[in-house]
Amino acid sequence: MTEIFGFPVAVILGQLTLGLVNGSFYAMLSLGLAVIFGLMGVVNFAHGAFYTLGAFAALLGLQWFGVNYWAALVLAPLAVGLLGIVVERLFLRRLYGLDPLYGLLLTFGLALIAEGALHQVFGSTGQSYPVPPALAGAVNLGFMFLPRYRAWVIIASVVVCFSTWFVIERTRLGATLRAATENAPLLQAFGVNVPLLVGATYGGGVALAALAGVLAAPVVLVNSHMGTSLVIVVFAVVVIGGMGSIAWGPAAAILAGVAVSAALGLAIGAIAIRRHGIYFAMITLALAQLVYFVCLEAPFTGGENGLQGVPRGTLLGVLPLKSDLAMYYLVLAVFFAVFVLIRRVVHSPFGQVLKDIRDNESRAVSLGYEISRYKLLAFVLSAALAGLAGSLKALVLGFVTLSDIQQSTSGEVILMTLLGGTATFFGPIVGAAVVVTLQQYLSDIVGGWVTAIIGAIFVACVLSFRRGIVGELAALRLRH
Repeated sequence: MTEIFGFPVAVILGQLTLGLVNGSFYAMLSLGLAVIFGLMGVVNFAHGAFYTLGAFAALLGLQWFGVNYWAALVLAPLAVGLLGIVVERLFLRRLYGLDPLYGLLLTFGLALIAEGALHQVFGSTGQSYPVPPALAGAVNLGFMFLPRYRAWVIIASVVVCFSTWFVIERTRLGATLRAATENAPLLQAFGVNVPLLVGATYGGGVALAALAGVLAAPVVLVNSHMGTSLVIVVFAVVVIGGMGSIAWGPAAAILAGVAVSAALGLAIGAIAIRRHGIYFAMITLALAQLVYFVCLEAPFTGGENGLQGVPRGTLLGVLPLKSDLAMYYLVLAVFFAVFVLIRRVVHSPFGQVLKDIRDNESRAVSLGYEISRYKLLAFVLSAALAGLAGSLKALVLGFVTLSDIQQSTSGEVILMTLLGGTATFFGPIVGAAVVVTLQQYLSDIVGGWVTAIIGAIFVACVLSFRRGIVGELAALRLRH
């Protein structure tokens, strides 16, 4: 049997074919995401939610109304596309002209609402969607049996991708869309309804995601989380990371966690600080996923099972941390020390330079500051503090799971900061208290709707509460 690099050719061809099938779904999602970002400048974090809604629309259409697969290929993307137009008109349109990061945060909140609502209504158990009879069975390719449906997915993906490219690049409509991104006021002066065009663009982009969801429904189980991980793969691909060791004493383990996080922050920051705004956010998101998937596969992290039985030990050989009370006071002491440290850094010459860079980067450059170095140091400091928090959490709970590395954890931290008030000392503290309280006590009242409620709070903050609780109180005090 012919081999390449020690592997049979049949095995390699089989893996390539399966990769081509999976890549078809990625291509469809990426295409819709690229259309929205390229023509609107919006990073649509809710793209995975629209993908999930497309699959659910096909499933519910079949179960409730008897809509077959071929009709669902048209009706589900159309329905989700119309929903996208409504979302653009009610929410995204209010953010045009602001930093694109607000669009990312808003769509992240919308994704939480959709995921929480679908989880509450349909549960976490996936439901199967039948393969259409015309595409049942498999084709013998010689090196593998390829299911006809998966072959159809590849063909459909190629046709849709080429058609979308042709519309954007080779038609009058595509030229008008591109003109709207270059000079919308001028185009509107020629009588073109630019707001309608922008809304239709967003609707078309999410319709492509919904179409990918319909195509995926017979291949995967339809569930509320199916788009969460997939859209992250679309945003970024995998690379390196690590979680440190738990075999040392608590002090050494905490220091190791801080050191590893700082080193990782140095590596990521050296890449990320080269870009600004939304591109900075996308780079950090992509690199975070590198860490996540390495932790998923690396044997020393425990993979999907995580690390269990993390011992608390004795701090510096003197203070036993076995009791929860001792652990509480340790975390409290570390919190106050970190708060004092951050306050000192902000009021130091280093902190004042950072403020100057934030307010007017060009002026800071003209004054001779190496802004890249200051940004990198700030990034590393932030990463070290995040590592400190993660190390303490591992000691408190006694285990570490992959959920701590998912993008939802970063999203919650952003929500806490946004809700409490950015650029304030006490804002993140207040925001963290509110979010954690909601998670702890609302779950007993509303059950699985907690995720959707948190997403709604996220959306409300982005739309009309951007200064946060502490920021609004400070502004109110200044007015009086």
